[in-house]
Amino acid sequence: LDRFEFVNNSIGTTSSSASSFDLVRIVFDTAVSTGEFYFYNNLFVGHGTDIDRAIVLSQSVLIAADYNLFWNMASNYWIGGGVQADSANDISGMDPLLSNSSLELLPLSPAVDAGGMTLAPAVDYNGTSRPLGNGIDIGAHEQ
Repeated sequence: LDRFEFVNNSIGTTSSSASSFDLVRIVFDTAVSTGEFYFYNNLFVGHGTDIDRAIVLSQSVLIAADYNLFWNMASNYWIGGGVQADSANDISGMDPLLSNSSLELLPLSPAVDAGGMTLAPAVDYNGTSRPLGNGIDIGAHEQ
């Protein structure tokens, strides 16, 4: 894997299971990875018990990540078997204020206008132009 980009996605689980989930998990089949890994403007929603992990990579690799929102997660970045600190503009532990099971944002969501321009697509999941308002929204849907 040379390059992996995970940008402006909304991912979550509504499972009633007591088991934990890794929302994004990359397992490497080689001893050393030199690929580039990018995680920007994503919305991660755990299932309410603070046992889920958002981003899990099986090896210690360098990642570029910022402007992600994490809600109900036990760990946000689990890289090579350990927790990595959040990035400067990540939002952790704030209710994203979602309008439905499609993980669309309500107008007062902390994810509205809180994303960054790095690798952001020109349109959202529904085909709406980005940005609307003062900035890119975190997640798949532009409010």
